[in-house]
Amino acid sequence: MHANDIAFGIEIETHMPGNDRTPIGGYHNGLPVSWLPSGWKAERDGSIRTPPGRKPCEFVSPVLRGREGLQNVETAVDAIRDRGARVNESCGLHITISWNGDAAALARLISLIANHEKAIYASTGTRRRERTQWAKQIKTYGNKDAAKTRCERDR
Repeated sequence: MHANDIAFGIEIETHMPGNDRTPIGGYHNGLPVSWLPSGWKAERDGSIRTPPGRKPCEFVSPVLRGREGLQNVETAVDAIRDRGARVNESCGLHITISWNGDAAALARLISLIANHEKAIYASTGTRRRERTQWAKQIKTYGNKDAAKTRCERDR
């Protein structure tokens, strides 16, 4: 599997300064963000709780690929931070991955995630995220083989 075979998308939950004029669309109906790389949108997400004087915003990437896609995310994150975005315990990061790989490639991806999922969750800085109904650990399925079977059945 080549890196460009993997397509991915990122959703970054933040809260923005209340006076920021970035247009924010409805949930799953984002509006283009002119100050981000092409294709990024801003939308509402009801799960983001904000402190006074702030407004919730989820930034959603277009479909990205390979090293250029990762550079696109880095550019976007820097711009979002520079614009005054902040996060709190209600914010998260969603990564959607798809590719045209075969079952063996899927098994390798699941194994890779299973071997590093504690570190992935630890990068959020909170244990709460790994214990929600939205974020299931691979061990929830029993083991990586059971997870692979479930993923194949659900695709």
